[in-house]
Amino acid sequence: MKISVFGSGYVGTVSAGCFAEQGYEVIGVDPIRTKINLINRGKSPIVEADIGEIVSATVSRGNLRATDDSVEAVLSDLRCDPDRCILHTVGREVPVAPRSVVG
Repeated sequence: MKISVFGSGYVGTVSAGCFAEQGYEVIGVDPIRTKINLINRGKSPIVEADIGEIVSATVSRGNLRATDDSVEAVLSDLRCDPDRCILHTVGREVPVAPRSVVG
């Protein structure tokens, strides 16, 4: 299965890394060139338990790469074998207030 993950923050990077670790071909899409370069060098743009090792291993195996070109990500999936599934997901960061009040 080919998967495009839009967003390389905490949700997107962890999702992309975990999908790639399971053997899927994953393209991470992000407008921030620094994040793209880190991922393509096998480095995680975030700090999360085990994600650095996961990104490194999956990039080395060729299961994970990143781009800023959303059209490339979507069209590369469409050119795959028609018997394979295609999934596009959005990993949107959730803003966190310094102090949350409920009630």
